[in-house]
Amino acid sequence: MANPHAPLRVLVTVGTALDPFDRLIAFVDTMLASLGQDVAGLCQFGRCSARSRTLENVAFLDRAQFLDAITNADVVFTGAGVGTLSMCIRAGHRPVVLPRRHDLGECVNDHQFELVHALTQRGDIIDATEADIGAIFLRALEGGLRKPYRQDTLLLPAINFSRSARYHGLPTQAVRALSKWVSPDRMRIR
Repeated sequence: MANPHAPLRVLVTVGTALDPFDRLIAFVDTMLASLGQDVAGLCQFGRCSARSRTLENVAFLDRAQFLDAITNADVVFTGAGVGTLSMCIRAGHRPVVLPRRHDLGECVNDHQFELVHALTQRGDIIDATEADIGAIFLRALEGGLRKPYRQDTLLLPAINFSRSARYHGLPTQAVRALSKWVSPDRMRIR
């Protein structure tokens, strides 16, 4: 169990996408303000105009800094980027995930919703759109959002990757990027 008097260590990461994701930063700041608990940590804001009012703000982190931030966090808030999710899950986190939305200009389409649904069903992540955020913070304080490191983490559900990509109209570039992380024959992180 975490020290109840120590600040809750939070990582917020929007990733490296070209589209801003101010909604995630505002969502987490609202939750942190209502928590009534000391918090510390990082907000990686990327190309967003929003900044956290409670966490240290950094535009980008290199891979080593990012892994260090994940390792030291009690709770991670993120979008549903495949790279970020794979690193969080491998590091033993159940990240709280807010999918980017096409209608808000946060991504090219709503492909993140299928991934969030599948990984929520498996218990690998927490869907921020359906979660009781107060309960999430209580579980984080008790160390309940951490799992053992998983080398063979299944990232995507057992679906035909190329069919799913076509269904969601993912651009060829996105399919190639996802394929770097996912082996379509076994749906395992490489």
